Amino acid sequence: MSILDRELARAANAGVAPNKPCDAAGMALILTNLDLANRVNYKPGMAELWADSMALWCVKRHREPFTYTELAAAVLDMTTTTGSGFAQPAELWNAVGAFQASLVREALAGRREVPLPEIVEGWTGGRALAYQAAWRRAVLQGAATDSEREARALAACQLTPAPDSPRISKPLTKISHMAVKAV
Repeated sequence: MSILDRELARAANAGVAPNKPCDAAGMALILTNLDLANRVNYKPGMAELWADSMALWCVKRHREPFTYTELAAAVLDMTTTTGSGFAQPAELWNAVGAFQASLVREALAGRREVPLPEIVEGWTGGRALAYQAAWRRAVLQGAATDSEREARALAACQLTPAPDSPRISKPLTKISHMAVKAV
């Protein structure tokens, strides 16, 4: 069982729905984790204010509010990769938004073994449509590259030279013409 699975089980025991927008109870769990990692100075009563701040941040950016799962995954990542704290709620939301965007970029670029991170499975509405549109664009761009290569009758190796091989600075016809004159 991963750390994220344990966090989700702990949230379920506390009555927090993992795939619903994070409410004050879920925010209290998130802020407690951040306080234990010395990233936030958590005081009682902060959870409601930070939950409202998150909802406002998401509305301004035209996205659905973060779910508890998204926040928990981002916080777990931040507690191991970054050393800075969050004095203001907006700093945390910017970091969580950047983390979620990086997951989608990595999935679209094929740098992940799984097609999508588990976090994305609960997406609904506009976020799911935006992901599907981005995926279609990436697939069409790859197909366009393949068809362009085939239309010009280029081998795949001509599009991607070896990393250590020097590039030929003169056209191949000019080199062969010089070789004929020399003979």
